[in-house]
Amino acid sequence: HYKISGLELGISSLADAITCRIAVRDAL
Repeated sequence: HYKISGLELGISSLADAITCRIAVRDAL
């Protein structure tokens, strides 16, 4: 089982936040 490190989790969260922001901007 692959364990996600804190750094990778942070990067993943950051990427999700950016994607969400772009999606919201496109929706507007």
